[in-house]
Parts: sequence; structure tokens; C-alpha cells
Amino acid sequence: MNKPTLAPPLHEGSELSRALMALGKAVADNALLHERAESLRYRLEHQRFQLAVLGQFKRGKSTFINALLGAPLLPIAVIPLTAVPVFISWRSHALVRVRFADRRPDEEISTDDPDAIRQFLFRFVSEEANPKNEIGVDRVDLLYPSPLLAAGLVLIDTPGVGSTFRHNTEAALRVLPESDAAIFVVSVDPPITEVEIAYLEQIKSKAAKLFFVLNKIDYLGPEERDHVREFVKRTLEQHRLWTPDSVLFTVSAADGLDAKGRGDQTKLRLSGVYLGRSRRSKRYASRKGCTLQSRRHHFRSNLRASLANPCSGDATPGAGGKMSGFPTHAGSD
Repeated sequence: MNKPTLAPPLHEGSELSRALMALGKAVADNALLHERAESLRYRLEHQRFQLAVLGQFKRGKSTFINALLGAPLLPIAVIPLTAVPVFISWRSHALVRVRFADRRPDEEISTDDPDAIRQFLFRFVSEEANPKNEIGVDRVDLLYPSPLLAAGLVLIDTPGVGSTFRHNTEAALRVLPESDAAIFVVSVDPPITEVEIAYLEQIKSKAAKLFFVLNKIDYLGPEERDHVREFVKRTLEQHRLWTPDSVLFTVSAADGLDAKGRGDQTKLRLSGVYLGRSRRSKRYASRKGCTLQSRRHHFRSNLRASLANPCSGDATPGAGGKMSGFPTHAGSD
């Protein structure tokens, strides 16, 4: 099974680890089940929480991840792009590793230059450079020193769903079984489509936990944002895709990425993407005995901290000429 090289395991030899190892051996004849059991054991031992980012083509999914990371690392384009999922985890210095299904030697690049990283990734993960994954890429890992990733969070950039390339949708679906939660990105142009609803209905039983992000809010004024947010929430409710603990974040990924590059803190806050890291998160990263349940709670809280201002009050950006509880979210935590 393909696994990135990270920190040494924290709970190897634990009762749960031994049980998962025994399960892996019991299903050794079934390659898919064996890989899933080994993947789960590896994630538990290395205290990793895998968060898949899903979305229809051109919703700004890769730009959203770039904004979270604070650098334009993932390639974006006006045509369907991502053909292979990219697993993004923490490392003190940036590294991209490409592994192939035929076990030929890995290809790597070690650089902190976002342009070089983006160009290298394009060769392997784009539909244009690698149509239908004809190169035979098995896995792509992007290791990067983003504070968001330091406590063990792994972001997974998935192929866009609902494009003309059916294999991209299938590749995105295959990521879900090894994900602990998922973010589904929609945007305001239009707010949500029948294709997205159909896809959400397909994955709702496969995703352990699903968050929603409404992107491109910079296209709208404050009042329009409220209307669109309520429309998306109502549509999800009508199709039984909204649960009592669902959350809908509103962001402008493009503005967040631009603000981070310019060091514009005001624009960054207004974008809905906050890239800071709390002292609590730093303390958490050094703890060794966290349970899976506590890690789920931590990463859920950390996601909210990265996308939502915890202040209460008016949820409209710029209301009264000041920041009052923006960025916004619908639902409860």
C-alpha cells in the first residue's frame, strides 16, 4: 500500500492497532479490503485525519485548498483539470512525490517555490497533461509546511465531479472510504445544481462527516449572499442532505489566496478564510495520547477556526462598516 513517509507511529502495538492488523491479514485475499484496513491502521498509528475536498468542476475547489494552505500550489485552469487525487500533509520543507502503479521509481521535487510545485503537479494530475491517467500515476503526495496541517490533518484534492470525464467522478468516489470527513464545495454561479444534488445523494452514505462550503461570495453583495446561503441550505434540506449538525461556510477562496499573498489581513478576514493557528492547536500537535474521537472534535474545531470568525453578532460582512461575526456559517456545530 502506498503511504507517505512521516513521523514515527504513536500507538503501534496498541490493542486497536493489533486488531486492525489481524483484520488486514484476514482479508489479505481481497486487495481492496486489505488496503482499506491497512490504511485505517496507518492513519490511527500516525494520528492522521484525512479530509477530502470534493466539488463539481469549476467551483473553485483547488483554489479553496490553495487559500487554506496560503500559497498557489495546486494547478487551476478553465478546463477540467485534476485527474488524480493529491494528498496534502505536513512537512518542514516542501516535497512532492509521485508514485506509479507499475512500481517504476518515484518522481520527486523538493522546493519551496510555489510555481515549481504547481508546474510539477500539472504534469501528473491534470487531465490535459495526463488524460485518463494514461501515465499510470498511483498516488501523489504534496508535503508542505502549512500550520493547518501540523497537527496531522491531511487534505485531499479530488478530481472535479460532473465534468465530461466520468473517470474523474469515479476517482473522487474512490477517495471517500479512506477519508475521515469531506468538504463539498459549491459556488454562487449557480448556487447548486442537479448534478451536485445527485452526487451528494450518492456519497451521503459513504462520507463519515460532510461539511459544505459556498465559494465565490465576492461575486455578490451582502444581502444577496444571505439569500444564496439560505437557498443552498433550503435545497439541501429538501433533499434530506442537511442534518442538524450540518455547517455551511461562506468564502471567497480567490480573495483569501490573494490577501494571504499580499499580507492584507482585512481582506483575508472578509474572504472567510483565516489562516492563523491558535495556541491550543499548537499544544494539541505535541500531544501523544489523543483518541480518535478527540481528534475528530479537534479537526472539526480547527476547520471552523480556519473558515469562520468565532465572534457572535451580525453575520453580514462590512455591516456598519466593521467586522461583526463574519465570515458566516449556517447551521450548528
